Amino acid sequence: MLYELLYTSALADSAHPNCAVDIVRTARHRNADLDVTGVLIFDGAHFCQYLEGPQASVLQVVKRIAADHRHINLIIRHQGEFDSERRFAGSALAYVVDDQGSIIDKVIAAEARQAVATLLQHLPKLDAP
Repeated sequence: MLYELLYTSALADSAHPNCAVDIVRTARHRNADLDVTGVLIFDGAHFCQYLEGPQASVLQVVKRIAADHRHINLIIRHQGEFDSERRFAGSALAYVVDDQGSIIDKVIAAEARQAVATLLQHLPKLDAP
């Protein structure tokens, strides 16, 4: 059984938007070591991240993110077990830029598991750098 978690957060005022590249670079290595896959969406001011993998590993990643001074207002939108295949198999962390912020806004407006469905529905409309 896999575990999934979706959160949103805001970029701290003290952090520069370019820090997202550093976050992705570091997270890809750590996630791979923990058998966690997923995607990070960034619009220049807000993050939206979906993670999947063993429950303990996913929760460890989120705990680290919550302590990261570059993130503020972290809100878990959905978390729980699921019994399908990984949605991001082979990608320790895909990175997508949401120039308009519209996808993140839609995820924030959705409820629980629907937030995951909203993310997955709109993800193909975004360009990965």
